[in-house]
Amino acid sequence: WTPRRNQTFRPADPYPPAKEQVPISELRPGSALTLWLEVSEAPDGEPLFPLTEGHACIFFKVYDPFVNKMRYLGHVCWPVTTKVASLIPVVRRMLGYDESVELEIYEEIKPEMVDKVDVSQTLENAELGNGDVLVLQRALSDEDKASVLNPNAQRYYAWLRDRVQVRMRDFDAPDKDAFGLDLTKSMLYPQVAQAVAARLSWDPECLQFTSYSEANRGPYLKPVSRAARLTLQEMLQHYLPTSSNILYYKKLDMPLAELENMVTLKIQWQNAAAQPVGAPHVLVVKKSCTIADVLLELSSRVEMTGTGRIRLMEVFRHKILSVPDLAAAVTLLTHNQYATLVAEEIAREELDVAPETGKVLPVAHTNRNTSMVSLFGNPFMMLVRSNDTVATLRPRLQAKLGVPAEEFATWRLAMVTYGRMDFLMEGDLIWEELNLHGQQFLVLEHLNDQPLSQHLQHPSWRRTEHGIKFRRTEDDSDSTEDA
Repeated sequence: WTPRRNQTFRPADPYPPAKEQVPISELRPGSALTLWLEVSEAPDGEPLFPLTEGHACIFFKVYDPFVNKMRYLGHVCWPVTTKVASLIPVVRRMLGYDESVELEIYEEIKPEMVDKVDVSQTLENAELGNGDVLVLQRALSDEDKASVLNPNAQRYYAWLRDRVQVRMRDFDAPDKDAFGLDLTKSMLYPQVAQAVAARLSWDPECLQFTSYSEANRGPYLKPVSRAARLTLQEMLQHYLPTSSNILYYKKLDMPLAELENMVTLKIQWQNAAAQPVGAPHVLVVKKSCTIADVLLELSSRVEMTGTGRIRLMEVFRHKILSVPDLAAAVTLLTHNQYATLVAEEIAREELDVAPETGKVLPVAHTNRNTSMVSLFGNPFMMLVRSNDTVATLRPRLQAKLGVPAEEFATWRLAMVTYGRMDFLMEGDLIWEELNLHGQQFLVLEHLNDQPLSQHLQHPSWRRTEHGIKFRRTEDDSDSTEDA
């Protein structure tokens, strides 16, 4: 074997029978010796390598596009003045094909590249010599080309170079691999969708993909945009310097092209006591819809016993950010992807009150014994009349939340204005504390130190608890054990 300038090693110098008695140490002194061995099919008495001056030993591989695999076929030794076309009948016999089978011939330039050979040239003119490799394949019809992954050897070698084992995960079960697929980085979005759909027995138009986020240790919040020229490499990389081999899929009930003209909303329904009821409702509506259209759809999914009128709220970090107008476009709700949508039935007293005699204000919960506003729990809306003082509002707040009177007596009411909290006295007229800018809301200050089993009774104002995992590293294992 000898190295070549294209960084390949090819058999170059055959050892004739006369060299069989030469010690191996003399064949390649001072270096490793790599040999190629083949069982000859030549008739008895004929040399294994009938090479003379002006001959070339050419090796053959065969690519089968129907199974997407390649195998070694054999070799021939021919004069360099032979035309490449003269090899075709020989190869047909080696493959067992009849003369009607048309073949394509490629030269393997290096392990990741092949180039089509002009069969009208001689071996010498085509620069084919000892150790060169020709890749053969049956010529395909247009129909066959459309039915296989790699219709020719060039595509197959590109596939070998660019292939990647993609770990496919269900978007709804993001922590474990569903299956693996051998794909190529240069595959376009429609081809990736087709390959995944074939594995899932699903319509490729009804699949949505999401890249892996190292920061989230899961899928990105925003799915991959459907684009005909988007490659698998770009789908995996998500515009970052490095890429992952994890891709999430989601099976849709409608074509993705139609879904991209829709908005998916998760809305949590809460009762009159500001307690969540059931799991969030998932609504898929057209982008042309209004908030009123969304609430009309939601009304058919929830149980109401009063006015039948619904209010939608955007909640972020336990505070109501806004109450969207009914005429507003539904796309308004997508601007803050971290906000939670909460809906509730509007109380009759809120509908009957005139604007000059009452206002509906947001109310939140803040923790006691903190130097700043520390919100928790579920916020809600509350009617405050023009003549309401803290003393007249407190009984209605207690009744709404269902908190025992003895406990509620320890709660204090405050007004938060641009992040500053001012406590209100029992006789303070609440309307006098309001400004014209709307950057205010009421807070109920109370302790948030109840055990989980107790504060489940009042999830509207109790905190949510999360477990903390501690891991011991090898460096501090000794010190941890001593401690």
